[in-house]
Amino acid sequence: MISEKERELLRRVWNESLMKQLAHVRSRRFGLGYRYDTGEAIRKGNLVIEYPKGLLEFKSQKKPIPLSDVENALITWAAAGPNGLILADLGVSNNVATFIYATGRTIPGPDNDQALDLIYIIDDGVYFYKPPQASKIYEIESEEDLGKIVDWYKNYSIKLANGRTDLAGTLPFAMVFNKNFNENGSSLLLPIYDASRVIVNILFHYFEYERVPIIDDNTGQLADQNGAMKRLVDKGILSSQIPMTMDLLDRAIGAVAGVVVGTSVQNVRLMSEAIGLGDWIFGGIYDYTIMGAFAPQFRGLEEAGAVVCQPPEKSKRIWPYKVGIKNVKMSFSIIEGCKDSSYKNGRELVEAFLDIKYGKYKEPNNLEYDGIWSPNRDPNLVAWKRDIYEMLRRDEKIKVKEDIKEAVISFIDYSVAKYGMFPRVDPIWIPMAIQVHHLDIDFYKKYYKEEVLTENILRHFEIWH
Repeated sequence: MISEKERELLRRVWNESLMKQLAHVRSRRFGLGYRYDTGEAIRKGNLVIEYPKGLLEFKSQKKPIPLSDVENALITWAAAGPNGLILADLGVSNNVATFIYATGRTIPGPDNDQALDLIYIIDDGVYFYKPPQASKIYEIESEEDLGKIVDWYKNYSIKLANGRTDLAGTLPFAMVFNKNFNENGSSLLLPIYDASRVIVNILFHYFEYERVPIIDDNTGQLADQNGAMKRLVDKGILSSQIPMTMDLLDRAIGAVAGVVVGTSVQNVRLMSEAIGLGDWIFGGIYDYTIMGAFAPQFRGLEEAGAVVCQPPEKSKRIWPYKVGIKNVKMSFSIIEGCKDSSYKNGRELVEAFLDIKYGKYKEPNNLEYDGIWSPNRDPNLVAWKRDIYEMLRRDEKIKVKEDIKEAVISFIDYSVAKYGMFPRVDPIWIPMAIQVHHLDIDFYKKYYKEEVLTENILRHFEIWH
């Protein structure tokens, strides 16, 4: 249950104009308790952060005030919250079976893969945001449904560690323009992306619909451990005239991650603007340090369960391999010699992946669901009409083809046999972050023209606290 005050605040944001937020949205970096150009040196973790004297000297005289539950609920929902059931509006011949989940969110994702999840850091700890799957076409149809946003935040956030994790020394937070990073009172959002599920799903699509074999760039031969891909070539199912290479497949993943995470971060900016909060984005992230790859010097998310593995010798990599977050987000990956690797071989990995689409799966919040194509899924939990959905589930083109499945397994096993790992790129990415905070308007009043402070900012504490 939410209070009447919380309901009133939710209504206020519900009625805000998107056009106004787009017109006013700015990075606003100076929060309560922050400092610039003061000539001080402050210890953060194992580093001393210096603030040399400068023209814009300002030390906030106000204590940091953490975001309220309602404020945090709104920005986390904007970043990665559920908003209803997807349309999945492709034809059968256009591979409608490519969709992995039925739940839509505030952000897009290739094949609706839900590869992005959200870690957020506040004063009392590090949390993993994992609301339940959707139960209707639009979860929020009117003001009466807005309380769900607060419920999802309060009841479906999984605590990973106590207190603010030590990000001192981790890039980009160590860069000179980010000295007020992870400050008390702020909410630091880290969208974390699992590229491995994108790769597995696209392999099924490439082989069945695009008829594309995959070549190892280093050998010029099929990336095919057990011959299943060659059998498809021999049958004419795959065309050897238009191959994809392992390198091209690897490079495509980074672009996909950037699009999805960028959308999440932009949503947070717009929500912060509507509430009257400040925020700024961290780009150029070196997420090896954030994932604790260089602990104990730079701990990052190590205490929150971040898993990194040393690269197998045959991979010829020098950097560790980012695998996931224990108990909440482990990738579909195999790394030779890594005790935390989730799967032993390609077959085990593929079967687990297909369970999400065609069987039953369990999420970190301990809720169990039937996959979008499971014969046991409730027809009320999709956007199609009941009779259409029943026919779709029975259609042979929706079902997994065994020869295609074997080719996917063969590719994965080849990658492991040749390079010691699948995928060859890091499955886990944190390409951007965003910090949200209450602004110290005295800083802006001292140095800026008065119109930079919007009504939402000037009246924020009057309205929200």
